[in-house]
Amino acid sequence: MVNFLGDSSEVNANMEEKESVIKTHFEKFITFIRDHWKLISIGGVIILLLMISVFLITFFAVRGSYESGVHFGVREILIMHVSSLHNDSLDNGNDDYLEFPTTTVKTAKPSSTTTLKSLTNPVFTTTSGKIGKIHVTFLCIAPLTCTNNFTMVNGKCWMLINNSSIRSDADKMCKTYNGATLVSIRNADENQALTDFLKDENINTLWTGLYCFGETNITACIWDIQAGSAANYSSFKVGYPDADYGRCVFYIGNGTDIGQWENEECGETMPFVCELPPTVHEGTCDFLYNSHCYFRIDMMKNITDSQHFCLSRCSNLVSIHSANENRFIQSIYDTNFTNIAIGGFASSKDYMIWMDGSPTDYNNIQFSYAGSCVIMAAGTTDTGYWYTRPCNETFWFVCDRPAGFSC
Repeated sequence: MVNFLGDSSEVNANMEEKESVIKTHFEKFITFIRDHWKLISIGGVIILLLMISVFLITFFAVRGSYESGVHFGVREILIMHVSSLHNDSLDNGNDDYLEFPTTTVKTAKPSSTTTLKSLTNPVFTTTSGKIGKIHVTFLCIAPLTCTNNFTMVNGKCWMLINNSSIRSDADKMCKTYNGATLVSIRNADENQALTDFLKDENINTLWTGLYCFGETNITACIWDIQAGSAANYSSFKVGYPDADYGRCVFYIGNGTDIGQWENEECGETMPFVCELPPTVHEGTCDFLYNSHCYFRIDMMKNITDSQHFCLSRCSNLVSIHSANENRFIQSIYDTNFTNIAIGGFASSKDYMIWMDGSPTDYNNIQFSYAGSCVIMAAGTTDTGYWYTRPCNETFWFVCDRPAGFSC
């Protein structure tokens, strides 16, 4: 007969022996900690400090390279669908039918003056269609600069016009410089930068691009071309804004109130500063704005042929992503011109897509007529407004592409 009892006793003895060994090791570990806790604590703090130092060095080194003024000729990374519009798209009995194929080119369409935060190697892409084969290298590393003899100040391009003008004339004068606007001031740094910019000019007052619609409410003070309100930052003098004095806001450039704002009747005259976004420089552009090249094409073509023409120059029919860019497009045409084709396709007033695949983050369609292709009114009383027309009608047009890449 098997002696289960004896086996059980032996197993219990082995378990007790193992527990004793474990207990002994644990007691030695506790004793070691008690005897050396100071050295262990110092070592842990040193390791922690080393880890923090490595993190901070890496963080500031990378941040410095981002903010060093290097610009990649694009405003944001996205996949831009280059639309090869087929000639037969207008021969199927539907004037407003446009075919968007799946061929894509990796490039970008800008929407602001943002410096690119991350990008790796250049992308070389080839696309083909009825217009032939296009080879595009779109990435360009270049410093930001100012055009039109403007001066780079705190990431913006400014020009002082020391010629006293009423506010409306000041705005018109700025527009002649690639659609520039009157100066906008969005934070305390920019407010101080303007003071520094004017310090040797003996300027007492200066028009800004801020207009107040309300009596005393700062949120009713709006920057030109619907570029936001003064709610997030203002430097109004105590007691302002006050519509009793007028609705146009000016900047005080001298005296004890230097750097503060007041409002005045818009018919008063004073100097002004015009503002443009910085851009990548490229000598081959017909027009250069906010790191994009624009080509004014003074030929009458329907929308399909216009897009084919733009593609042959490694560009697309222009897509417009801000009121500032819309103002710039207006500025490159004579005031007596009327209809300009842009690269929008709208099934309704409130729904539009761009032929280059970029996001619809700005829409200025005011009238929805027959047709679905978007046209800009550039020389009428509705200057800058968009409306729709049949896609087989012919118009002058604008092509655009990111600045700084070869085709």
